[in-house]
Amino acid sequence: MPLPLFDRGSDTVRATRLRGDAAKVSAEAVEARLRAEQAAATATARAANTRLSILTKEALPEAEAAFEAADQGYAIGRFDLTTTLQARAALIDVRQATIAARRDARAADLLLRSLIGAAPFDGDTQ
Repeated sequence: MPLPLFDRGSDTVRATRLRGDAAKVSAEAVEARLRAEQAAATATARAANTRLSILTKEALPEAEAAFEAADQGYAIGRFDLTTTLQARAALIDVRQATIAARRDARAADLLLRSLIGAAPFDGDTQ
């Protein structure tokens, strides 16, 4: 048992140093977690933007062209109504997928902006 005369507060100094070390480790863990979340959000945003680009530049024009061809073919008697309705259903599916992809891309962009501290609707995060 230390005597108060000779006790220089070494236990208090040690406890303070350990609390400081624990705070440093905790801050490093939070920073690592945020960096991982940022990397995941960046990958998600890129994937969503790629999907949106493919849908708008390739799938949607092709579905529209297929429906137009089926509609014109039906008008001149070359295709039956089932073919035209299937082409229309495919066009509707592609349009729905495009809307969902646009929503997903914007949600991923907003999540990334929140992680990097950017303004929600200002500029590009890429």
